[in-house]
Amino acid sequence: MYNVFMDELKINSRSYFLWNNSTGTAIAEKNSAVQTPVASLTKIMTALLAVELRDLDEVVEIMPGMLQGLEGFAVLGLRSGQTLTVRELVFATLLPSAGDAAQALAISTGGSIAEFADLMNKRAAEIGMTNTHFSNSVGFDEDNYSTPQDIAILLMTALQNPIFVEFFESYTAELPSVQTTVAKTFARQGYIKGGKTGFTNAAGRCLASTADIEGAEYILVTVGAELGENVTDANKIYRYVADNYEPVQILEAGTTLLEIPAEQSETRAISYTAEDDVVVTLQNDTNLEDLTYKYEGETAITRQTEEGTKLGTYEILQGDDLLYTQEVYYTEAPEFYNYGCLIAGGLGSLVLLGLTAWLLWRKHHKASIVGVMIFLA
Repeated sequence: MYNVFMDELKINSRSYFLWNNSTGTAIAEKNSAVQTPVASLTKIMTALLAVELRDLDEVVEIMPGMLQGLEGFAVLGLRSGQTLTVRELVFATLLPSAGDAAQALAISTGGSIAEFADLMNKRAAEIGMTNTHFSNSVGFDEDNYSTPQDIAILLMTALQNPIFVEFFESYTAELPSVQTTVAKTFARQGYIKGGKTGFTNAAGRCLASTADIEGAEYILVTVGAELGENVTDANKIYRYVADNYEPVQILEAGTTLLEIPAEQSETRAISYTAEDDVVVTLQNDTNLEDLTYKYEGETAITRQTEEGTKLGTYEILQGDDLLYTQEVYYTEAPEFYNYGCLIAGGLGSLVLLGLTAWLLWRKHHKASIVGVMIFLA
């Protein structure tokens, strides 16, 4: 990864993680796997579960328990007895970061804050958020933490859902049930396409955002900035990427990666090819000859090699940075020589050769006897 941002850009955030979501490449990071409070970035998981588990047109009645314990957090101003659709609550959760909307989603979905937190943690485990624990749907700091890298994993998953994307990239929305319009906590600007902010004293100013740059989608998660610097950091980083990086195709689908010899077979070697076109984000003017293409694994296929066996791994690296990896499996066996048949064939040939020699000897022997008899007569 290219950790140039701190020195060159003077990034204010204490930790960040930048991911090219189109190529599957990590671009830069700082303390990205260090557990930290993430404040209202928590609400990304809250909204995703609501989108995945609920009917967006379902009506939710606001109960007193949905409005408790939210002091110090942004709220929509909901009142007990009001009714809103799940869709309206998701908009309120993601745009103005309304804690009462997030808590209403949690309790109406899971039955309680704790039970919804269990759903959050189960989903986090499913998608590989290994350094995360959720204790609530709002982002209270107590026993609620994650990492920039884990939040990026969450956003990668969420962006696969087009309904979630619609929410995440909206900047305003109408809530007819309560006759109000809600807006995102920051204005549309720079390369930022969608985003979710967060803030507590412990977490600092946070931002999980997306951007489109030269046809590639990026995810950036920043944590621990000062007031206003979360959005400033994101714009700095995205602008730097636009100016200094470019998508580069380093492999074409079908290109031969390696050939592994097949012993005792007319098929001298088995070829393995690139499964897909491979495009990665590299700094401008990168010389492809400087990349390292290597294979580690079995160097020969024999009669004893079992089909389905993983033979090894093919990798492309730039320095220590892994750009691409492809597992190599033994999936199609060549035809090996059948030595039993060869031996049987050889023995058969020897028998035929011996029989032929005997017949020739016998014929010659008979001719000799006849000749002697004629001479004596």
